[in-house]
Amino acid sequence: MLVFFNKLEKIANFEGKLAYLEFYYFVFLLYTYYRIISIVKKCKILHAKNCKQ
Repeated sequence: MLVFFNKLEKIANFEGKLAYLEFYYFVFLLYTYYRIISIVKKCKILHAKNCKQ
């Protein structure tokens, strides 16, 4: 029984680390998304003519 609980604890610990990584990945994606949007907006404002990508 004790071995079973030990295994469960290890699985929970591993899943906790995975959730942590997923959270950081999500934040990173959001940050990248906002960076791209801000760059595109600046580009449209500053160089409306020569910014065709």
